[in-house]
Amino acid sequence: MERNDSPHIDSVQPDVFPIKIPIIPENVEPSPHTSTASCNSFTSVSSTNKCSLLVFLEKSLLGRLILTIYKQTKTVDRHKLISLIMWNEIEKDLINYKVTAVQFNQLAEDIVIVFPSESKDLYYIPAFSDESGTFCAKGMLYSKYLSVRRVLIEHKIIKKSNVTSTVTASNSNAVASVEWLKEHYEPKSDVLTKWSETVLQRESYRAADIDDYFETFKYFEFLFPQSKDSFLNSWPSIAPKIISVANESTDKDIKKLLNDYQEAINGNHELREIIALLLLPLLLGVLPRKTKKNEKRKVIQKTDVQNFFLLHIKTIDELKPYQEQLLKLCVEYKWTIQPYVVICGDLEDIVNSYVLINEYKYSCSSVLEAVDICFKSFFALDASYPVLCPHVWTFLDKYVYKLPKKCTNYSSVSRLMIDLDNLSDDD
Repeated sequence: MERNDSPHIDSVQPDVFPIKIPIIPENVEPSPHTSTASCNSFTSVSSTNKCSLLVFLEKSLLGRLILTIYKQTKTVDRHKLISLIMWNEIEKDLINYKVTAVQFNQLAEDIVIVFPSESKDLYYIPAFSDESGTFCAKGMLYSKYLSVRRVLIEHKIIKKSNVTSTVTASNSNAVASVEWLKEHYEPKSDVLTKWSETVLQRESYRAADIDDYFETFKYFEFLFPQSKDSFLNSWPSIAPKIISVANESTDKDIKKLLNDYQEAINGNHELREIIALLLLPLLLGVLPRKTKKNEKRKVIQKTDVQNFFLLHIKTIDELKPYQEQLLKLCVEYKWTIQPYVVICGDLEDIVNSYVLINEYKYSCSSVLEAVDICFKSFFALDASYPVLCPHVWTFLDKYVYKLPKKCTNYSSVSRLMIDLDNLSDDD
């Protein structure tokens, strides 16, 4: 199974979680405050089924507030809306805490019926496959669902037994293959076959805890045993060379970053390693992107590339607004949100390092560990590199991890590799 590293829209396998939250049933009785006629007058829809979301909102004080604000201003408080919907839906299934793709789709359609100015794609886009690859579900409803489940898992409302029980409900062959994968790394042909056959079963483990998932299914170590420690071992010696190459650049963004931290870099090896990581997107630049006729095009800045690779924030409060902005951007341009690294604090004193996968935020012990885990997650999750920075990850792939596989060639990556190789060890 060869991973696709092309710079097209990137993806994680579909149906990230088998989902099962029911929408409000067709036979729900209308609220005392709401008649079928009033439902129709608000939405211009005659079907009782299509008004199920409106019936639910009319029964809730917060729901009525959202409806009233929309009537008055034609704006939707989206965060309150999706939070109200998803918490209510999950509370209906206190055994599995799940929802189906069909039900997500119905909820998104109902939102547009009740709030005609909204777009269905903003709330839910189902997983799909085409000639470019496989793309996971996305949208505000789906993201909120993942966020709610994460909270429930963290506080042990959802126990691992709840999550892993879905594995045993699958067919016996797939279950046997999952158990086999936990213990075997050879023969390679069998591992690859069973890995491909157990996508849905393994997702149940990933829903519980990404660390346990990586520990249970050591796919990267299986594929590239000689490279498992390459980044952590070699980046400290590569980082000074990255900075030496950057010192020769006339790019204003590179010069500013170096000037801001030049003195501190010399006596702080951890800062030097972080600065080198932040320099990579600036040195490698923005990839030229082909757009189809009538396709919306965004002007990509180097900072966009940098943030898709490694986002630096001063306080954790900055993360949620960025996630909301990222979701909106990806929905608008039909991109998929791939794993990325977040570091929090002053660069000279990083307080927290995270890997973000979907809505999940995984804490790491250091910036380097976060980058290492993020890189390996592309393999464990069978995902391509993010749409704006595939060349940055490809540089790490080829120059640092030295993976023995074919991947896309980028001229900027080749140039940087040559420049680094031309430096002496004393530079």
